[in-house]
Amino acid sequence: MSEFRGWVGVPSFPDGRDEAWMRLLSWLDTHTDTGPILDGPADDRAGVRVVLATEANGEAAAVRAMVDVTTRALEAIGLGDRSPTSVELERVA
Repeated sequence: MSEFRGWVGVPSFPDGRDEAWMRLLSWLDTHTDTGPILDGPADDRAGVRVVLATEANGEAAAVRAMVDVTTRALEAIGLGDRSPTSVELERVA
């Protein structure tokens, strides 16, 4: 098992961004052990990026875990019509 950090991008975040962003971060913090460890806006105009951490057996498993948890979080806060479209990954241990 290795530890990974990933930057998960979610485009087309809603106009009421601050409220939705706080609900997303709160859900991730409460319901997962992946983070968020850091958060912030994405580089693009309408998206957000959340940084998560996980332990996994390889990069593919880490990406799957991060996409799955982000997708579950979006569905839980009423944004199931959006989904992660990018993951930048680094091995940290």
